[in-house]
Amino acid sequence: MNSESPAWRGLARVIAILSWALVAGALVLAAVTGEAPLYLADWIMDLVVATIYPVVILVMLPRTRVLAVWVLVALALGCALAAFAEQYAPLGESVPWLPLQGFAAVCVIWVWIPGTYGILAVLPWLIMGEPTGAAGLRLPGGGGAVGSRVDLARIVRRIAIGAACVAIAMATLRNATITRSLPGPANPFEAPAVHDWLAGFGALPDWTVTAIGACALISVVIRCIDRRRTRHPSPGLGWLVAAQTLLLIAFLLFLWPTPPEQALAAGQVSGVALLIAQAFLSASVLVLVLGNRLWGIDVTVSRALTWTTMTVLLVASYFTLTAVLGLLLPVRTDLQLVIAAAAFALAIAPARSWVQRRVDRLIYGELGGVSSGSETAMWQTLGGSAGSLDGDLTSTAEALRAGLRLGRLEIVEAGAVARPAAEGTLVLPLRSRDRTVGELRAAARTGERLDARSLATLDQLTELLALVVDLRQSNEALRLARLRLSDIREDERRTLRRDLHDGLGPAIAGLRLAVGGALKRLATDPEGSRAMVEQVYAELDRLGEDARMLSRSLLPPQLDDGDLPGALATLAHRFTSGALLVTAEVDPGLELRDAAKLTVYHVASEALTNVHRHAQATACRIRVIRTDEGVELHVTDDGVGIDDVHRRIGVGTASMRERIEEIGGSLFVGPRIQAAREGDPPGTHVRALLPLAVCAV
Repeated sequence: MNSESPAWRGLARVIAILSWALVAGALVLAAVTGEAPLYLADWIMDLVVATIYPVVILVMLPRTRVLAVWVLVALALGCALAAFAEQYAPLGESVPWLPLQGFAAVCVIWVWIPGTYGILAVLPWLIMGEPTGAAGLRLPGGGGAVGSRVDLARIVRRIAIGAACVAIAMATLRNATITRSLPGPANPFEAPAVHDWLAGFGALPDWTVTAIGACALISVVIRCIDRRRTRHPSPGLGWLVAAQTLLLIAFLLFLWPTPPEQALAAGQVSGVALLIAQAFLSASVLVLVLGNRLWGIDVTVSRALTWTTMTVLLVASYFTLTAVLGLLLPVRTDLQLVIAAAAFALAIAPARSWVQRRVDRLIYGELGGVSSGSETAMWQTLGGSAGSLDGDLTSTAEALRAGLRLGRLEIVEAGAVARPAAEGTLVLPLRSRDRTVGELRAAARTGERLDARSLATLDQLTELLALVVDLRQSNEALRLARLRLSDIREDERRTLRRDLHDGLGPAIAGLRLAVGGALKRLATDPEGSRAMVEQVYAELDRLGEDARMLSRSLLPPQLDDGDLPGALATLAHRFTSGALLVTAEVDPGLELRDAAKLTVYHVASEALTNVHRHAQATACRIRVIRTDEGVELHVTDDGVGIDDVHRRIGVGTASMRERIEEIGGSLFVGPRIQAAREGDPPGTHVRALLPLAVCAV
């Protein structure tokens, strides 16, 4: 129902043109005759209503044909016709040949009833939305006490609307079928029997409409309280409360019996109340329909709403001011007009700014501007995300979507698995520190489009969101690095415990027994004791070397700070001795992820351990370079080489291969491609390839 129909759009234009033509005709006739209607306030109210409500009809009728729209159509056309007939009917006394004089003379007492009564007793029930549960959400019915309460509210709503329609029809027919008592053309809808039967009910239909309107006001107030309590505020409901209150005051003044000398004043006050009520009612209709997306309608009408509200406020204020001045200065008519005009000249600019700010807040939301104030509001909205960076960004996106009154708003981080953007979605990159950290996806509500203001706000928002996403990603990377470091430290501790328990521990216990045996044999077998002590000495030398190897396998502190060249240099220094020279080189400017750095270091450490233990080498070179395939680690030595058996089943080789294959890389262990000189040992070449996807920062 949210797509526009050309035929209904054409009908809406016809209704608007007809209403405005009748208003123009009424003003022309008033200027020609110079006669003011007896109930001037009611006549001005008819003119204002017939001027502003066609704007609302132009917005709604092409998109939906629900009862609320036809109430507004009846209101606009009825008030336009009543205002014109108020000026046209008296012309029949001087120009008797004018057509439709009988209709014009009578229609002023009934054509406005369907629309005017409808906005009091029918429209509020329709635009306040479906009854809600305790959480302020639409419920399907049933579902325990809350569902039963919702079902009861729906039944009451339907009964109220039905009873109001019956009462409005009775009041309209009662006045439309009246028989003219004055000389002149007869009423074309005259029906004495129908009129007499309906007149027998007296003012019951009118009071019924008023009572139903009072019930609607109570329902709207309860809805407002419920929305505030459940933190689902709806600004339009507050405007509807104000409009409904003024309408009730107007109807009570109209229906309540008053002495003849006060009837004119009561009628004027009633008209003023009706007039002021239109400012709140027209705004509440648009805001509630758009905000709740009732009947599938979603359009942006900021200018129309501003114009409507300003028109009603200015006309009502002008009429009230001139009336007050008329009481204070009953003789100085020209002075009244001058004072009123001067007051409006001073008030129109600030009044427009005041109305525009509130309309913008209703239509675009709290964050819908591009001012410094809206920027502060954005930072406040984003403050929750900045303060809870461990969570996802869904709550932030939802808060911004509601604040900007958008249909959809998503924050997608770079590298995250996400569905492709839907058609019609605006995608804005989020960039921080010269890199893309994510994207912002935004779409207008159904039936709307993203206008210039929304686009400017979203563009401003990307800068703030990029900082939040970047900070969150940095925090997440730091958290993962800490977890990896903790795992590595734990692995080191387990390795240290295992080596101490399985290696050094039993070896020291064996040495203790050997020394004890040598001491016992010292007196009887000095040569045997000497041989045993020499064996203990050799074993202690081996254990010292094992202890040094154990210390070399521990991570250097440089790796904690992400300094791979420094860590490899420290590793090379640990293994360098008088018999072995180890050098380490890393391509300048090479940046790796923390996981890749750890893998490179562990493979290099394991390769050096093998060189130290088995290669009998004098030189070893470590190189880390970047290639088209990824990042390569090369460890070469000039030792005796490695045979096929050790290449396949060696513990060190298996450990290196496992680490590389865990991240999708590959490992080669074999002889050097070319010896430096003929006759040199074949040496060993360890080549580990890490794929770019794992290494890239």
